[in-house]
Formats: sequence, structure tokens, C-alpha cells
Amino acid sequence: TLSGVGLTVLYASVYGAYGFYHLLEAPSAFALMAVVAVLSFVVAVWKKAKYIGFLAEVISFVTPFLLSVGEDSALFFFSYVAFINIAAAASALMRKWDGLLIGSLVFTFLCQAVIAVTGGLQEGSVTFCVFSMLYSGGAVFALWKYGLNLQRYTCNILGYFIAANLLFVWAGVGVNGAYAVRCLYFLALGLWLNFWLVYLTCRNPEMHTLGWRLGKCFVFFALLIWAARAQSALSAGLMLLTFVAFAAINGGADLFLYKRRERRISLWGVLFPMALMVPLLLHLPADGAGVFALGTALLCVLLGFGAVLAALSGRVAVVVVAAGLFLLALFKQQTAFEMAPLWVLWLGLLPVL
Repeated sequence: TLSGVGLTVLYASVYGAYGFYHLLEAPSAFALMAVVAVLSFVVAVWKKAKYIGFLAEVISFVTPFLLSVGEDSALFFFSYVAFINIAAAASALMRKWDGLLIGSLVFTFLCQAVIAVTGGLQEGSVTFCVFSMLYSGGAVFALWKYGLNLQRYTCNILGYFIAANLLFVWAGVGVNGAYAVRCLYFLALGLWLNFWLVYLTCRNPEMHTLGWRLGKCFVFFALLIWAARAQSALSAGLMLLTFVAFAAINGGADLFLYKRRERRISLWGVLFPMALMVPLLLHLPADGAGVFALGTALLCVLLGFGAVLAALSGRVAVVVVAAGLFLLALFKQQTAFEMAPLWVLWLGLLPVL
């Protein structure tokens, strides 16, 4: 208690010198408050005092907002948050304080949300995506290295944290729809997060199934927005390949889990590859026979993926309905049919049907 009060007085003194008496400039005050925060983690581990660790966590994440002058760099801010995450995670894993690890994830998510709301998804998109990759990678590493020492609910929250970051992917694609390069940053982040969600689900299906399903929903809406705004033939080809990549990761995980007989393929697992056909059918490019043929072939791949999953789960009717809608949508593309031979489509559909 005495150590916690002493650290609080130190922290308040530095802030008072900056905020009330103007004895310190913002950089000096920030450095001193950061030192107090790190010292708090050290004292918490040394004294085996969990609540000093919580105190350190709170003052660490509050510091940048108390000293914000409206001109802070996203790179500096996220570097600081990453450093605090490392200190908090090290303290939590060393002393088996699961609550400290959960608090670090919650505060990190809130920091990401603040940056997203204040325009960071557009101006600092590269920095945001890079650090989101680091945070999610660190969460997976903690599960892989220390999973046996963590409580079950802690492992679940680590997985949900990764799934929640896919919400920023959805928002980032929506905000940067007019900027193709920025959208690619967020889609790369989405692919990274989706891969780790699949890994965690395959590692322990019972614990991460819900997070994986939420992640699939966020991915679907992000791809739907991206497809609606893709204009050029280059972005169209890349769009098609990206859709197949997401379908392959998630559909492959369903097949893997089914083969291991760890769980039955869910309806959403069957629908996800075929649901990805919807934005592609709505925005299938017809500005070149090559792009249209590629799009049709990849659409057949998605339908085939869904057909395999449906056959294994006993939901053949879903495939019949999807194939019928698929054919109707293709026949509606009259301008595209003038450039691509009809037999190309039938050759692609015959193995599926």
C-alpha cells in the first residue's frame, strides 16, 4: 500500500508540475511519467503486488491522453502503447496475473478505437496496420508459449481481441475506399488476423469458434465494401484472388477440423465461401475477356469449395440454390458474355454440378 501511494504521489507530482504550475514542458513530463509507469511494473513484480500492476497499467495508458497536445504522431503513440504492452504482459506472465494481461488488451483496443475515431485509419493507416499485426502476433505468441499457465477465459479473450481487430479492417476499408493502396494495407491486416484466428481455432476448436465466426462476418463485410469500390482491371484481378485467399484459409480450416473429427462443419462454414460470390457477382468486371474469364473461374472455385463443405455436412440443397443463383447472375451479365465464350463458364461449372 505504501509503495502504491508513493508511486501515485510521484505520478501526480509530475503531472501537477506540467498541468498546474507549468514547470515542465510536455516532452519532459511525458518522459518522467513514463518512467514512473515502468517503475510501477517493476515494483509490482518485486513486491508480488498485483494491484500495483493494475495501477501501473492505468497510469501508463492514461499518460498519453493527459499530455496530448493534438499533434501527436501515430507512430510515437503506438510505439509507446507497444512498449507498455510488453511491460504489462511480461509482468502478468511472470506472476500469472491473468487480469493484468486482459486489462492490457482492453486498454490497447480502446487506444486503437480512439485513433480510429480521430482519423487514424486514414492518415496513419500503415502505422495502424503494422502495430495491429504486432499486437495480434504478440497475443498468439502468449497463447502458444504460456497457454498452459493461463485461465481458459483469458485464452478466449486473447482470441476475441484478434477477432475484434478485424472490425478495424472493416472500418479501414470503408474509410479508405477511394484509396486502393490504403485498402490493401487493411486487407493484408485482415488476412493476417484471419490466419491467426484459424490457427487458434484449429488449436482448440471449443474455445475459439465464436471468435472465428465473428471474424468471418467482419471479413465478409470488409470484402463486400472493397468489391463495391474496385474500379480498375488491376484491382479487379487482385480483388478476385483476395476473395479466394480468404475462402481458402477459412474453408481449409473447416476441412481440417472435419478430418480430425473435432467438430461438424457449421452452416456458416458452408455458406462463407459461397457468400463471397455475392459481391463478386454484383461487381464482376466486364471490361476485358481475360478478367471476366478469371473472375468466372474463381467464382467456380468458391462454389466448388462450398459444394465440398456442403456435401460433407449434408447440406446439398444449399449448393443447388447457390448454383442456380450463380447461373442466373452470370446470364444477367450480357455485355460480359459478348466478350467471353459461354463454354468457358460451362466447363467451369460441370465439375461442380
